[in-house]
Amino acid sequence: MKITLAVIVLTLAALAVNARAEETKKAAPAKAPKARKAAKAMKNSLHEKFAALDLNHDGVLDASELAAYEKKVVETKGKDGKALDEKTAAEDRASLEAEFKKEDASHDGKVTEAEFSAEDAPAAK
Repeated sequence: MKITLAVIVLTLAALAVNARAEETKKAAPAKAPKARKAAKAMKNSLHEKFAALDLNHDGVLDASELAAYEKKVVETKGKDGKALDEKTAAEDRASLEAEFKKEDASHDGKVTEAEFSAEDAPAAK
């Protein structure tokens, strides 16, 4: 009788552990699609930003494209549609140039889409 009771208890325990494992398996996939969807949206967003900056569509950002972007920022960032004052414009230019250098991992004066995306990618690199 003791052996039968022990077998029943062990069987019930094993079933409980198995049921818990199945619940965990079912819950995990629900989170994975959300994470994949968020990562895909971020990748698409970065691609769109890069494409907008890559004026000649050669797959790299260079100094002329940075200068065009700087000009656009300076012209549109001022209040009431007025251009920024020269001091603020110079500070913005310096900030953009520093960011460009930071993203230029190969230090060739150009930023590829991979370099651009790597800078803003989630920490899981």
